[in-house]
Amino acid sequence: MPVAVDPEAHDRLVALTSHLPHALANLLLNQAGTNRVEGHDPLAAAGGSLRDMTRVAGANPRIWVDIFLDNAEALSLALAEHRRRVEQVERALATGDAGFLARWIAEASGNRRRMLTQAYDQPGALQRLRVHVPDRPGVLAGITQALGAERINIEDFELQHLSRDRGGTLTVLVSGEDDARRAADLLEAQGYHVVVAAVLDE
Repeated sequence: MPVAVDPEAHDRLVALTSHLPHALANLLLNQAGTNRVEGHDPLAAAGGSLRDMTRVAGANPRIWVDIFLDNAEALSLALAEHRRRVEQVERALATGDAGFLARWIAEASGNRRRMLTQAYDQPGALQRLRVHVPDRPGVLAGITQALGAERINIEDFELQHLSRDRGGTLTVLVSGEDDARRAADLLEAQGYHVVVAAVLDE
């Protein structure tokens, strides 16, 4: 539902929810891309975490330079707060403060649940199916059609490509354990390996 906000509040909101994530994605990918670990390229060993965190990195600079500069004040404030939060984590690591780290992770879990509530009616019912798929035409269409034929609604999905030889990982979100189990059984009967987990438990 649309909500009216004043221009200054709008700038702060988009700084936190759009511009800061873009800036951090660029920072993360450039940090990994300019480092070597005993001669090894971190990007060659990049896993799902780095891929997920940097999906928006390197967006069109002709657009994003103007966006960053037009909202420079709000983005600078968001970056300053981010720096303060990073320093808190650094202090916890330096002092071995496991309690702080546990509370920090739990806070993020609660905020993630709140964010999912905005997109899904019952985020607690969401189940994630991870399916290893080959790099071959028609695979994605075959899976989605098979689930649709059984009236299993796909809430969301993502395909992470690994390589032509290794294929990739298809992630499918469905609502409810029953639909998740039916979907997994259906795909396993077709020869796929499927891992199921509750979204909020991960």
